[in-house]
Amino acid sequence: MNTQLYSAIRAKFMSQFGSPEVSLKSPGRINIIGEHTDYGLGYVLPTAIDRYTYFIVAKSEGTQHNIYAYNLNEGVELDIHNTTLTKGWKKYIEAVFIILNRAGYSLPPCNIVFGGDIPLGAGMSSSTAMSCGCIYALSELHQLQLSREQIALLGQQAEHLVGAKGGLMDQYAILFSEKGNAIKLDCLSLTKTMIPIQLKGVSFSLINSNMPHDLSSSDAYNNRRRVCEQALKLLQAEDPLLERLSDMTAMQLDWLQSQLSKSDFSKIEFVYHENNRVHQVAEYLLLGDSKAIGACLKATHHGLSQQYQVSLPELDILVDLANNQEGIYGARMMGGGFGGSVLILGDNKTLQSALRETLVQYYNLTKVHGEIINVKLSNGIELIP
Repeated sequence: MNTQLYSAIRAKFMSQFGSPEVSLKSPGRINIIGEHTDYGLGYVLPTAIDRYTYFIVAKSEGTQHNIYAYNLNEGVELDIHNTTLTKGWKKYIEAVFIILNRAGYSLPPCNIVFGGDIPLGAGMSSSTAMSCGCIYALSELHQLQLSREQIALLGQQAEHLVGAKGGLMDQYAILFSEKGNAIKLDCLSLTKTMIPIQLKGVSFSLINSNMPHDLSSSDAYNNRRRVCEQALKLLQAEDPLLERLSDMTAMQLDWLQSQLSKSDFSKIEFVYHENNRVHQVAEYLLLGDSKAIGACLKATHHGLSQQYQVSLPELDILVDLANNQEGIYGARMMGGGFGGSVLILGDNKTLQSALRETLVQYYNLTKVHGEIINVKLSNGIELIP
């Protein structure tokens, strides 16, 4: 927790609105393996990290919601009956109130100040940390008694309203993570299994490519979801008991090759193998097999770049450079794609020097300044006393 930043955000709230009633921290997340499998109701393996969005809230005696974004030094007054979205950060907060109102929670005016240190557009789910953190804070403030499962579903609805039709991986990572564990999440049954991360002498770290992405503003992400849904319908016409792509057999995958375009089939092939990698990496984490995990990270990036086609040239360059450094077991792009960060697993003895050398080479080839983001594993959303 960045105590200095939190104290500054809290001080801003007090200078504008007086004493707060609820304070909390909502973490970002990494996803160790399992990209673009959640909205197909497959398997994922995320965990929360020690980068947070902090929310400070209290009831208001006014007639409107007062929202202030600390990092941007911007505020907005929001009508309590608002039903429309604007742009930028405001749309995520507006979506939260709209979804809560639709769910029957018509909230009286409140004051909110939020801010944090999750890099925007870096693939660490800053938007979900904002949405779920806001819902959690409002639930505490108004004693809505929403469960974490309910908050996850409402947060997903808010992001769908904004335009990003993602699954529930980010919400569950941000709400349910337990420090030192990854969550193996079955996105169909929403069954969670905590997987202890038994890796010795190695760490996960990130390099922000500084090629920012915004999944809500591009149809490319949603188009891939449609491809997966189309493939599932084709399979279900032959096998009505099949509930999701992750349960298809190798024979069914082969059959799809004759039913889909080459481009669409390659995306489905990636999903098939990526779901299998989630199960493999969960076992490797328990075994402490860093080399095997690294090999899976490399395979995932190749699939994301060449099959699912959600990478960028700069991301491919950054991943290749990292994978060629001594002591790096594996690297891959992380998140929805089209920008964001690279997840790296490396030996603690050489990791930082390897990351620095990667940055130098990355700039020489792309003229883009990347950023090292060292992270530690974290619990999910927590109230701050």
